[in-house]
Amino acid sequence: MKINCIKSGGFLGLQRSCEIETNDLDESEKKAFEEVKKESRRDENVRDTFIYYFKFQENNLEKEIVVEETCLEEEMMPFIRKVDHKLN
Repeated sequence: MKINCIKSGGFLGLQRSCEIETNDLDESEKKAFEEVKKESRRDENVRDTFIYYFKFQENNLEKEIVVEETCLEEEMMPFIRKVDHKLN
């Protein structure tokens, strides 16, 4: 499965994107992605933070998950680190 990843925001409002193939993820990254894709997580009260947008196909439907960096959980971090590495 292809995952389209966008990271945007911060003080300057930068936006970067990459594509990740689930076949390229190791087991911990796959498990972390399963946590990420459960639901979107946003805190509308936080400003000048980064936001991750993930688009992927699941069960023939396009899904989009939005996760603000302040809402990241430890279980998600192996996948987030992979995304950040590809973005740099």
